[in-house]
Amino acid sequence: MHSKMIKLKVEMDACVNLPSSWEKQVVSVDPSGCIILYADQDCRGFRKRLDKWSFGSSNLRDIAFESKLSSISTCPKKPTIPDEDEL
Repeated sequence: MHSKMIKLKVEMDACVNLPSSWEKQVVSVDPSGCIILYADQDCRGFRKRLDKWSFGSSNLRDIAFESKLSSISTCPKKPTIPDEDEL
């Protein structure tokens, strides 16, 4: 069995649906930052959060997400602590 690779660029605060030929086929991911994997199109349904180097990213079976991925989004930005003059 040969592995195939697809590279998706996900803009901040955006949702990307996998191409239909890849939907429910992905068994591993290599995130460059924090992402959320979704079982349904349009970033809906069962989801899992992965950070770079997270357990389970190299084998989605380890986190019960093998062959379930349909869409991906970035993680929400963490709130920043305001400067004193912004209070």
